[in-house]
Amino acid sequence: MMQDASQGVGAGISCQCAKLTVSNSVVTGNVIASSGYAAGAGVFVYIGNLVLTNSTVSNNSVSGSSGASGMGGGVFVRAVIGQSVPSYGNATGLGSHITGNSARGNGGGLHVVGGRGMSNSTVSGNA
Repeated sequence: MMQDASQGVGAGISCQCAKLTVSNSVVTGNVIASSGYAAGAGVFVYIGNLVLTNSTVSNNSVSGSSGASGMGGGVFVRAVIGQSVPSYGNATGLGSHITGNSARGNGGGLHVVGGRGMSNSTVSGNA
């Protein structure tokens, strides 16, 4: 749990990388309670791609001090903004589940900025 931090990202998994692959895993019960920017309590990927295979991201929660923060309770993926065709910021799911996550701002389950969102997976029951 990250609590009372000025910023908080990726309490479960945090990656600033070209590609993060999570396979046959469970990412659950991570909490970020921040007085500033907060994103991706379960999985946070910045300027990279996420491949989520046969995995579950559940019951993660993120909250920040404003509506602009507290994004992607379960998963947050961000691309390099300004590219006409983003090469990063894509989330691919293969038989995975994103469920029961919450965010104060956008994307209780999944928040993707500048790329493509999840496919071939279940995203449900998030707030």
